Amino acid sequence: MAEVLLADPAHRALPAGIHDVADRDRVADGEAGDGGPGFGHHARELVSRHQGPTPFAVVAADGVQIAVADAAVVHSDRKVVPYVVRDRFAHPLPAGLDPAAAAPLLCAGITVWEPLHTLGVGPHSRVAVAGLGGLGHLAVKIAVALGADTSVISRSPDKADDARRLGAHALVVSTDQEQMADARDRFDVVIDTISAPHDLGPYLRLVAMDGTLSHLGHLGPVTVETIDLLVGRKKLSSAGSGGRPATTAMLDFCAEHGITADIELLPSARVNEALERLGRNDVRYRFVLDMSDLAA
Repeated sequence: MAEVLLADPAHRALPAGIHDVADRDRVADGEAGDGGPGFGHHARELVSRHQGPTPFAVVAADGVQIAVADAAVVHSDRKVVPYVVRDRFAHPLPAGLDPAAAAPLLCAGITVWEPLHTLGVGPHSRVAVAGLGGLGHLAVKIAVALGADTSVISRSPDKADDARRLGAHALVVSTDQEQMADARDRFDVVIDTISAPHDLGPYLRLVAMDGTLSHLGHLGPVTVETIDLLVGRKKLSSAGSGGRPATTAMLDFCAEHGITADIELLPSARVNEALERLGRNDVRYRFVLDMSDLAA
């Protein structure tokens, strides 16, 4: 494996002693230029290395280097900037995915992909997504792309237009007791993305025989009536993220189906504005910060 000295982020030139290696030299889990796992099909522009105490690698992909270090990434203009990731946590971005709109896939996307994929959601599945926010809107997009009959559960009927735009087939208003009663035992999978504390009972009662409620949104304690699980042999599950194979599969699926997050792109200088708006739920559906203004 190639080795790279940890670069000082204060430096703006390539660290002394690091040099280019030839195409086909062995680096990390692939060869330079071979399109090996983790580095895409264009990782041949620059591979730099230096003998340091810990194995690291810097591999080019489409002119932007994927660095494996703790302090800096080397770009093809031979400048060093302090944003890096170890190789075992790096994922190639499939062609066709906008980097900014794809960024939330690595958190929200994999979180909802895990239960949908693990539970075998497909063309004959009936899926409901509770909560139409950052997690929920991606759950709807992915469930629809998997071929499932997909509904959205929301407190507000005002979400109907958004639900349809995302591909959902129906909206169930959770504050409407008649609608909730009509939806009882309807869904094979309910993806619960609601971030606030709430009673799981009404959502478990929407789950069909042998179905699953996947609880993703609220990270605090929950109370469940055993009878809501017992009647219908229902299951309660959760997910928080996925490993490299699952994340790679999710990214490939999203690229194939044109799925990205609905985002608002802001320069990093407006981070406080983004935080303030997040506090009042004023975003559809994810903020992404453009860090390029930090290079000025």
